[in-house]
Amino acid sequence: MNLALAKIKSWFKPPSVEIVPTAQELLQSYQDAIAQQIVSGYSARSNLGGGEKFSGGMNYQTSFGSGAYAMRQRSIRAYWESMQARGIINRLVDTVINTGLALESTPISSILGLSQDERKAISNKIEARFNLWGSSKGCDLSRENTLGQIERILYRNQLVKGDYFAALPFSDDPTLSNPLQVKIIKPELVSTPFDAVARNEIMKRGNYIVDGVEFDRNDEEVAIYVRTRKPGMAGAHFDINSMIPMYGGAGYGGYNQGLFGYDTLPGNYEWIRFPKYGPVSGRVILIHGKVQEFGTEPRGIPALAHVAHELEKITDYSLLELMAAVANATIAAVVEPGENAPATNPFPSNSFVPPSLIQTAADLTVASASSIDPGYTNLGKNVLKNTGGLLVSSLNAGEKLVSHDTKRPNVNFGEFVDSITKYLASSLSMPIEVLSMVFGNNFSASRATLKLYWQSVFVKRDDFIADFKTPVFNSWLLGEVGTGNLILKGYEDPQLRAAWQSASWIGVPSPSIDPMKEERAAAIRVKEGFTTREQEAQRRHGGSFDSNVDRLASENQRLAEANAPIAEQNNDSNNRGDTLATMSDQLDEIQTELDELIAA
Repeated sequence: MNLALAKIKSWFKPPSVEIVPTAQELLQSYQDAIAQQIVSGYSARSNLGGGEKFSGGMNYQTSFGSGAYAMRQRSIRAYWESMQARGIINRLVDTVINTGLALESTPISSILGLSQDERKAISNKIEARFNLWGSSKGCDLSRENTLGQIERILYRNQLVKGDYFAALPFSDDPTLSNPLQVKIIKPELVSTPFDAVARNEIMKRGNYIVDGVEFDRNDEEVAIYVRTRKPGMAGAHFDINSMIPMYGGAGYGGYNQGLFGYDTLPGNYEWIRFPKYGPVSGRVILIHGKVQEFGTEPRGIPALAHVAHELEKITDYSLLELMAAVANATIAAVVEPGENAPATNPFPSNSFVPPSLIQTAADLTVASASSIDPGYTNLGKNVLKNTGGLLVSSLNAGEKLVSHDTKRPNVNFGEFVDSITKYLASSLSMPIEVLSMVFGNNFSASRATLKLYWQSVFVKRDDFIADFKTPVFNSWLLGEVGTGNLILKGYEDPQLRAAWQSASWIGVPSPSIDPMKEERAAAIRVKEGFTTREQEAQRRHGGSFDSNVDRLASENQRLAEANAPIAEQNNDSNNRGDTLATMSDQLDEIQTELDELIAA
């Protein structure tokens, strides 16, 4: 396998010779880096920009830090504490990713010179081998997740924390079906190093760094800096040889960041520079997926950042209403005093006897005589125990026992929370019906709601495909060719390689409110040429028309073979019936002839 990997590496040109910038270029690079931080809103010294809508508006505070760090922390807290936030994130993960996006290999025949049969055969083999690799936990460097599980984890990180990082190393393990493995890097570990030497080296390259991400003069990401504990200390560490993060021990401070995302205990840590491109092969070995608003953010923006303030207030309000309802249920009644005298205590310290201890009227002698109505002493055994409450008969003249009613829970509580939640969800392109998973409208309204939501799902899915699935598939295909598992003509040529890498990714389809109506509409679209059977198969059912036809041909043949004996029996029965009919006609003719002879 090493020879095969060496062959792959030989296809790529080594990185270009490094250009040493002038002093003026270094100064300009530094000024550009500062301007980039200011424009992105990540260098704010206060918590503004971290989710709150006005200074001091959010209850919990963090240490001074950049806006990116504050937003990430508040988004994580909202995800763990807010039911609405968790519902939004889970619904997006379930619809955009679900169990994972399935590969449909589509090599371009016109460029590769393939016949339809050749294209179909190689596509089926590519899909089968990729599914075999992705369904095994060997695709994960930690051996903990399948590819579909990795996709869910990474996309949840992107939504909650704003971005995700994944390394794509090649392994020499001969037991793997493909040398490619994926390693998740926690976004919290990517930060700007305290080390002045490292920062000077960045400037010498004419680059700049923001929140642990190094950019070149064209604003392209070229590397990240991953914080790790120094050798010999417990916690997270890095294998320098493989440049892949490994975790062990206890006490690693994933959230221990301070000003501008720096670690508050710099003496305990060091930073590892992890390049985006392999220094020898030039292939992408690091993926950074993120949520961007304007394309200038060095780190992603959490999906909940703009509603973190409202989510916290809704959570606080819901908890207070719940506590008020519990208090209202706990206080059953209050004593209203008379006009001329203060209220007395109808429950003196020696008048209460736990119901479990009251067996007969004789047991009541331990209680104060003033708190017991003698008229109840001859009601019989267990009367007071079985009531399930407390008998109060010691009110003075003029006093009243009044029911305690604080109007809780508020009758408008649910309607108010749903109203606010509706606008929160809609700001994330999610209808309230999808968030609550309750559709109470008619068919047309529910269908329109799902169609609008699914348009945003397609957009988010395309972003994830471009950021993660495409580079992973390209590296996997590279490993397949290098190990000899796949023979792809002309793969060394960059243009032909791009044609071989052409692929589509199929996710869970939009659910149907009325399947019969929607399938009829799909048939009309195909008949009129507005769409194709392949497109409808993908959109409506998450499959491939070509694959369906191939499988149906095989299934129909097997079904015909299975039904063959039944058809033969039917033919035999029909033949026997024809014979009996002929014999009956012949008998009728003989009978007619006999009748004529007798009459003569």
